[in-house]
Amino acid sequence: MVAILTAAGSGTRLGAQCPKALVPLAGVSLLRRAARGLLDSGVIDHLVVTAPADQVPVFAAELDALGQAGAVTVQVVAGSPRSRQASVALGLTAVLKACPQAQVVLVHDAARALTPPAVIQRVVAAVRAGHGAVVPALPVTDTVKEVRAAEGVSPAPAQAGEDRAATQRCADDGVEQVVATPDRTRLRAVQ
Repeated sequence: MVAILTAAGSGTRLGAQCPKALVPLAGVSLLRRAARGLLDSGVIDHLVVTAPADQVPVFAAELDALGQAGAVTVQVVAGSPRSRQASVALGLTAVLKACPQAQVVLVHDAARALTPPAVIQRVVAAVRAGHGAVVPALPVTDTVKEVRAAEGVSPAPAQAGEDRAATQRCADDGVEQVVATPDRTRLRAVQ
């Protein structure tokens, strides 16, 4: 199985002075954590990482020990400053050159550095079970609201079969508070 790890983000919105993927979390870069999660899944044979063009050697050095530690090839290529999609396209070009027999490519983002290896395994299992496209998901725990410019925030949409729970009243009189979660049978994703 081949994976592309997009890591060409600048880190501007994060307020970082370096590319986002090189920002440390508890002393380990997001890049290394994300790559380690993919490799620890045991299902990845070839990993292509897209990096900012001027940081390819730095990213390669950051990941060098990971590639040497096992039978997985780790390849760092220049990504695109334009968009994540453009970086994925450059990663796919590298995949086609290095692994022309690849039929399935996983795309992961270094910003999702704490994705457990078990999630990667479940995604691959779903692909191998015949699903053409798979997206990992987490159960929704937040209340989903609709926001409309003219009307403001509406109560959570009520759907037949949803679970509902009343919350303690803490708003002005006349304001109804409803907490709802969608019926999970309507969700189609790997959890």
